[in-house]
Amino acid sequence: MKGMSNRVARILLAFVLLQPTLALAHEILVVAVAALVGAFSSTDLLYQLVKQFLASPVHAKIMVETLGGVRAEGIVVAGLPGLMLNQFLPALFIAPGTIITSAWISAIVDKDSTVLGFLATQAIVEFLVIVLGVRLLQIGLCKRSIWNVLKIAPARDALSVVIGLFMIAQAIRATFGLTLSPALAGLRETGIGVGFSLLLQLDKSRYSWLMDEALPVLIPTTLIGAAIGTAWLTGKLLVRIQMLLGKQAPAAKRPISARVVRKAHLAVALAPLLVVASVSPRYFGIADTSLVAQVAQSPAEQPNEFVALVPPTPTRALPTPAATPTAIPIVITTPNVPTAILSPTNTPTAFPSATPTPVRQRQVELQRAGKKFSLAVNGRPTYVTGLNYNVNYTALPDDVKRKFHKRDFQIMRNAGVNAVIGWGVYDQVTLEIANEFGIGVVMPFELDPKGAYGNKGYREQIKNEFRKFVNTYKNAPAVWGWNPGGDELLHRMETEHRRTPDKLQFAADFLLELSTLAYTLDPNHVSIVKEPRDWYVPYVEESIRRARVQRPAADPSQYFIFASNTYGKPDGVALVLHTTKQSIEERVGVALAVGEYAPFGLARNDRPGHYGMMWNTVRAVSSVGGFAYVFGPDQPNPRAPNPYDPLRLLVSEFSLVDSEGNPVDGSLNALASQWRLLSPDSPAKPRLNDLE
Repeated sequence: MKGMSNRVARILLAFVLLQPTLALAHEILVVAVAALVGAFSSTDLLYQLVKQFLASPVHAKIMVETLGGVRAEGIVVAGLPGLMLNQFLPALFIAPGTIITSAWISAIVDKDSTVLGFLATQAIVEFLVIVLGVRLLQIGLCKRSIWNVLKIAPARDALSVVIGLFMIAQAIRATFGLTLSPALAGLRETGIGVGFSLLLQLDKSRYSWLMDEALPVLIPTTLIGAAIGTAWLTGKLLVRIQMLLGKQAPAAKRPISARVVRKAHLAVALAPLLVVASVSPRYFGIADTSLVAQVAQSPAEQPNEFVALVPPTPTRALPTPAATPTAIPIVITTPNVPTAILSPTNTPTAFPSATPTPVRQRQVELQRAGKKFSLAVNGRPTYVTGLNYNVNYTALPDDVKRKFHKRDFQIMRNAGVNAVIGWGVYDQVTLEIANEFGIGVVMPFELDPKGAYGNKGYREQIKNEFRKFVNTYKNAPAVWGWNPGGDELLHRMETEHRRTPDKLQFAADFLLELSTLAYTLDPNHVSIVKEPRDWYVPYVEESIRRARVQRPAADPSQYFIFASNTYGKPDGVALVLHTTKQSIEERVGVALAVGEYAPFGLARNDRPGHYGMMWNTVRAVSSVGGFAYVFGPDQPNPRAPNPYDPLRLLVSEFSLVDSEGNPVDGSLNALASQWRLLSPDSPAKPRLNDLE
């Protein structure tokens, strides 16, 4: 008995001595996996793989960037060991005291990491931990009973079994915690829900069940099963290799009953460890992963702003050679948004009351000074504080239509919105109500992505329709401009119908042709063409080059605005917009607006602040303004008789208000606090980037 007690004591002592090393190894694994996820996401291989499953290359690019949006800052170890490690390897270890953590050992991850990136990093780490734990268990057991190993096997085998069991138990607890009690945010914020909703055609209730009940259990269960299966296959493969090399004789097969008993013993041994892991979630009792907003080595070195030095260059080849813009720094500063505004709320927004102010017909014109553009409305410098308004009330009775429009435009007016754009269907009632509330409307003219834009007869037919469209609405006081092509024509042509580059160029030429026609018929308004990111700038650039060769009476810079749509992390959005600005304003010589912008793949509680940061970027990059995405529910409801019934649209991850007009969180408040500083009663010119 005394010998048994000494054996147990030696095993426990060895386990306790190894705990700090094992805990540190886990946190090093977190940092390493985060770096690998980021590096792999930046490769073209992953993008090409994801693109096979997503029809849209832009959506594939956003998903890849979202996956790679995790950033591990380093590891903090408390006390003297932490100071020594920081002196020895400062690139990996952060000086203790720089960041206050509750654990002795902590991997530090940027709190602004994307939810999908953080979730993927944690999932890979726990997957590897389970695989390693099972392998240690297999090595220690070597087909023996767990009780025999703990009693009479060599101490190193018993220690291997104990460590393996602890690793498995903690990893199982952590894996379920990824989705059931996430450290950063839930599955809805990863962005995968939108894909599931479109793929499975789910209505709101089924979507909620999938995201809130089914997947939070299914994902960790599948991950754990896959990890155990991987470890088992690895063990089998290693045994087979050793047998082929003659280093191990084939083992006699044991009866099924004996194998079942062995696994039951393992389950009995693992159960209390799972309870311990649930009560003490830190790894080996002393380590965890901490989320922090920013890391600096000392208060004096802590930066006030994030500086991105090298914006990416456009990835799509130009139809004709063009010079690559020079990369210059951009600065992204966080706007001063009141704390109260950042608190999510389900109650109606408490905006200051705004009195509707009908106006006379507006004259909207672009003004240019060198490479700088600005917008003037009735001669007054005006910056677009716009919103995407994707509604279709046209089929409703006039009284119902007016009711909803008045509610919507009152909300937008109170928030400081001065213009709307979108793929919604606008009519005379829309323009009438918009005018009552002093809000401008950019009129969408949808084009068919299957259209034969290289055919002269087809183009003339569309031009006749567009001519009637412009003449019908050009005298409406609420009209600010035209949106020929509607929402992302070139993008829809390429992704939905696989149109070739020459067909895209025909369409880009036609968009400029319609914009020119609109200016000829209506020189009091501008035209805006919306496309995602800077992907289709080469086609627009070539169209404008060809037009200028003809020496037109009015240069496109007098009436044409390119609007870039972009989503993601605030710094990623800034990089895209800055690159687009270099291409559009500085090289092509036409104005740039931001057609759509919204956070994607980030923690929802941080969404208001991220919207504020993006608006700050819009102000720094675009001299015209931008349109936030999106006012209200705009996802088709596949369970409704009419999927596009405006009263039954589903709330998307981007919606600012729900179907009742109530804010879904504090994002609209955050934007309103900035927009109202530029209200029509006190228009202000945009603050240009200080580095320009």
